[in-house]
Order: sequence, then C-alpha cells, then structure tokens
Amino acid sequence: MKKILLTLLLGMGFLLNTSLCPSVAHAEDYWCYTDKSGFEYYAVMEKTEYLLGGKYIGYVKQVSPDKSVRNLEWIFAFDEGFCWAYCKTDPSLAPAGTKARNSPLALSIIRCLYHYKYGDKFEPDID
Repeated sequence: MKKILLTLLLGMGFLLNTSLCPSVAHAEDYWCYTDKSGFEYYAVMEKTEYLLGGKYIGYVKQVSPDKSVRNLEWIFAFDEGFCWAYCKTDPSLAPAGTKARNSPLALSIIRCLYHYKYGDKFEPDID
C-alpha cells in the first residue's frame, strides 16, 4: 500500500512540476521595418551579440510577401562619431561603409536591437 501511495505522489508531483514549470523557452522576434516591396524585417534577439570595441552583430529575419524567410547577419560598428552598418549575408541591403543614418532599413534595425536590448532608458548615438 505504501509503494502505491508513494508512486501516486511521485507521479502527481512530476505532473505538477512539468505543467507549472515548462522547460521550453520561446524566443521572440521583434518587428523592425517593412520596405516598399513588402519585405518585413524582424530582430532575432536571442542571437544578438555585443562585441568589444563598439561592435554589434545582429541577426534579422527577412520575411518576403510570399512568407518565405531568409536569415540575415548584420554588423554594426560605432566609430568616428558614426554608426556603420553592413549586411554580411546580403551586401546589396547595406554594403560595407554604409552609415546607418543613410539607410532607413539599417537605422530601423539598430534602433530595434538597442530598444529590446536596453529598453527605453538608452538611445544609441546615431549620427
């Protein structure tokens, strides 16, 4: 009788633990920009990395109007008073040497990355 009661208690404890404390975390992607062609860009926050020296690597999902998804790697660097942007995956979006302020897409992405990384308390100095 004790074994049956113990087995039932352990089973109920296991069920309560798994239902109250799920072990699967769901990451969120944050909308950053929609271009004139209807492509939407979402920041993938769990992959964003800060590197020493004022560099950021941001990962962005590009969703086409037909809902196909492409993952893009962006590199941002703060130097010489500017925020520089480069889309490593597709340089046609932002070739090396692009100032973020001159690209609505790059500017939206770096602002989105900063907002969700630091909240409203910090605004990047983008010139």
